Amino acid sequence: MARITFILLIALVSFIGLAQTPADHVIAINGITTHYTPAGPDTGPAAIMIHGNGGSYRDMAEATAVMAEAGYHVFALDSRGQGQNAPVSEYHYVDMAHDVNAFIEALRLQQPVVLGFSDGGIIAIELALLHPEKVKAIATCGANVQPDGIQPQLFAQFKQSVDDAIRAGKQVPALTKMMLDEPNITAEQLQTISIPALIMAGENDLVTLDHTAHIHRCIKGSTMLILGGEDHGSYVLSGKAARHFLHFLHPEK
Repeated sequence: MARITFILLIALVSFIGLAQTPADHVIAINGITTHYTPAGPDTGPAAIMIHGNGGSYRDMAEATAVMAEAGYHVFALDSRGQGQNAPVSEYHYVDMAHDVNAFIEALRLQQPVVLGFSDGGIIAIELALLHPEKVKAIATCGANVQPDGIQPQLFAQFKQSVDDAIRAGKQVPALTKMMLDEPNITAEQLQTISIPALIMAGENDLVTLDHTAHIHRCIKGSTMLILGGEDHGSYVLSGKAARHFLHFLHPEK
């Protein structure tokens, strides 16, 4: 059981075993300090990369490189309280979406495209709901819009490990609590999204394929792509997700 819990925790925090190196830039937004690294030509169209739960901008290194090589001015962010950023006492996806919006405004970015992995995909969806005029298009990778969108057996094991920790008097990490309680995005909310959206998942993702299809059906005009042989993050970490996003954005190329 301990091994299962360990594997599940590692999977749900988005492969944070990658080594950390300092981000190139720091900016104060929404009352917090946010680390980020830019790449690509300054004159290119803007793109924002958002990592998963407990990860950092480094998780999006290959995606950043792919988008930069295609001519985009890319900004890979460390999300609130994660990566190089100072921890916060509680986490909410809506707050993180507002952070990204504040980042867009602070750097005066003109309708960036946004690629989000796992929690980053949830943030991209929240951003499209809260600030649709600020974003040109989104791509989500292994995102869920309800906590039960995660594979049932995995979610049950994960919740059990948390319940066990509570009974033992241990503190549940704030990021973990957020995953159990959020997001709570309704079908009606998804139906209001009108910007282009690419909804991706691996064939062996932690999010159920039915749940991924639900997101796709609710976002009118969206495109769904299930990548054969891929898991929750393999196609993101390899840069494949970014290449699919580029094809989505520029089908003529």
